[in-house]
Parts: sequence; C-alpha cells; structure tokens
Amino acid sequence: MKKFLFLLCFSVCISWLHVNAQSVISVEYNGTSSFYNNIEEAIDSAQAGSIIYLPGGSFGNDTLKINKTLHLIGVGHYPDSTTATGTTVLGCHVNIQTGADNGSLEGMFITGDVLVVDETLSNYSIKRCNFNALNFSNSTIGNLFVAENVIRWNVSGSINIIYALFEKNIFNYPVGNFFSGSNFNNNIFLFTNWYCLRTNSSVIFSNNIILDVWPLGSNYHAENCVFYNNIFVWNISFPYYSNYGYNNIVNQPASSIFINLTSSGFSYDDDYHLQPTCPGVGAGTDGTNIGIYGTGQPYKEGAVPSNPHIQSQSISVHNNQIQLDIKVSAQDN
Repeated sequence: MKKFLFLLCFSVCISWLHVNAQSVISVEYNGTSSFYNNIEEAIDSAQAGSIIYLPGGSFGNDTLKINKTLHLIGVGHYPDSTTATGTTVLGCHVNIQTGADNGSLEGMFITGDVLVVDETLSNYSIKRCNFNALNFSNSTIGNLFVAENVIRWNVSGSINIIYALFEKNIFNYPVGNFFSGSNFNNNIFLFTNWYCLRTNSSVIFSNNIILDVWPLGSNYHAENCVFYNNIFVWNISFPYYSNYGYNNIVNQPASSIFINLTSSGFSYDDDYHLQPTCPGVGAGTDGTNIGIYGTGQPYKEGAVPSNPHIQSQSISVHNNQIQLDIKVSAQDN
C-alpha cells in the first residue's frame, strides 16, 4: 500500500512539474531571474535589456506589444529538433514599437504577423522563427537583420529603411516595397505565380534561389535592382527593364535544384540543400553555395536557437529514487 501511494504521489508530482515547467517563462536581467506563466506579464515586468526565455508551449493571444529593448528566445519551431521540449508557439501577432531598439526575436513559431507599422526602430534582429507576414509600412528602420526564418506570407518594406539585410530566409510569398539600402542574400523564394519581387527599387539580390516563373514581371515590376549570382527558374535576360544582372544561372528547372521539394510552399519535410549536380554548388559570390546553405555560416539545421538546446529528457524511478536525465548541447551561434 505504501509503495502504491508513493508511486501515485510521484506520478502526480511529475505530471505537475512537467505541465508547469513547460509553461514557466524565465526573465533574466543583470544576473537575476524572475519567472512568469504569462508572456504579457513577463514583457510588462521585464526591464529594458532583459532576455526572456520561452520554453516549449503556447503563449500569447491577440497582439503582443514590445516597446523596450528585449530579447525573446524560444526553443525552436522545427518538429524534429524540439521533440524533447515541444515547439515555442506565440499564438498572436507581434507588434514591435518605437523603443524596442537593439532587441530581437529568435526560435519561435508565431501564428500571426510581425508588425512594425508607423514606428521608428534600429538595430533589431529576427532570427530562426516561423511567422506569417512581415510588415514595415510607414516605419523608419535602421540596421535590420532578418535571418534564417520561414516567412509564410507577404513581406512589405518601407521607403524609410536605411539599412536592412535579409539572409538565408525562406519566403513563401512576394516581397515588395524595398528600396536602396536593402539587401537580400542567400534566400529561397518559393512563390511561383508571378511578381514575387514586385515594386522593389535599387535593391541588391545576391546568391538567391528564385522559383517564380516571372518574378520581375511587366506590371508592378522591380526597377534599378542588381542581381548577382542568383538561380532563376525563369529564362531571364539582363538588362530587364532597368534591372541589371551578373553571373546569374537562368532557365534552371526547379526539379534540378533541391535534394527534395515536394510542395509549392514551405514544408518541414523538404530538403533545401542543393543537389550535387546543381550548377549553384560553389557558385555564390563568395565561392560557397547559392541558397540558404551558402555563406561561411549556412542555415542552421533545424533552425535551433543560440541558447543551450535540450536534446532529450527522461524521468525514471530506480530503488525508490527519482532519476532525471537531461541531455543539453551548447550552441556556438
């Protein structure tokens, strides 16, 4: 009877620990930690400069507003890289406002949009997230870094973007309204139904893979843009209108580019490494591959965030003692 009561109490305690540990949000500031179960409360209580660590689980509703320097870091969004923790899900829009300079978002699946509308923002990073749309309308943006994300819907820029770098992202839909000071390097543009690069002006595109059958188009077309070492499915010839291109690979069938491409949109089951016979291998401006697995630091497998990553965890009882085994791997980037 005592053994039965022990096991019952143990299983209840473990269940409680599992449910609550999964939902505890840690706010780190100057070496001290505070803990919350509610993301809105964590953000409201955090001092500027805090790091907010979100575990696996679902947080937020409606719109999350960030108006001070905060770094929000989840455990990741790829299912096969978060089996021990579950994915971090923000079930809301994220509105980044004036005052959030020098902040960042990393390692989350966001069901809604990331919005910077009618704001002034500088030195902001969005990295290794999966989210719906990205909108910078009427905002003044300086030193924006958007890297290794999956962006499921449209991306809309602003004429007041001073400098922005989009690197190693996977775009599902068109990207437009970007101007001088914006650079797109080593991305994949999966959209195939015309004008995926609409209404951009004086933008530099390097080492990208562009699957659209008519990305520049004749209506809503890009102008004064420069294209270096990109792969096009389209048999484009430069100059095209006022756009110029150098060392691009054109008329390349989509089926000959990736190891595995099963759908027209992003899929966690697809493999976006280049086939060994793809002419994009080693053909980037820096001598590495065209696409997200180029550059000196290729797209990180599983988009694992930069904080220590829990690879596995297990709880067992041996000789009436609780044994907790957790395998954690440090991350160098």
